[in-house]
Amino acid sequence: MKWLWKHKIFNIFIPLSLVVLGYIIWFAFIFTGTYDDQYGKYIFRYDYYGDSVFEYELLDDSNIHNYTYIHAPVHDYVKKGDSIFFTYINGTFNEGFCYYEKKLYLGKIDLKSNKLENNININLYPKIYKKLSDLTSTERKWLNASFNKCPENN
Repeated sequence: MKWLWKHKIFNIFIPLSLVVLGYIIWFAFIFTGTYDDQYGKYIFRYDYYGDSVFEYELLDDSNIHNYTYIHAPVHDYVKKGDSIFFTYINGTFNEGFCYYEKKLYLGKIDLKSNKLENNININLYPKIYKKLSDLTSTERKWLNASFNKCPENN
């Protein structure tokens, strides 16, 4: 009889402790800043919550009035020499991200001067733009959906 109770307790306790341990590891993984890549005052934050169709958000950590400014949803970025190039949509955060125009723009962060340049002419860096502008079907679908367009300012 003792063996039966020990066997039942063991069969319940071990799987339950593995589930609890799994949740602890999952929460530690989700809530750490391991996906933030900071370059000067600019941060590329990976969308680990899955609330945006684009992979990254470009943040400005100037710490003005303890506020971090979100520049744009970023599709992809690459570091080349003393610069970081990235493709982004012209949009804002309005109860979720929305866009003004259905196209990707090219941006650049100069790491020496810690300066952000928006809307760079794509003809200056055609290979980089081509590499960074390959949209997934989900991203294309999001950009083509009219309900993701930002409301007009009256």
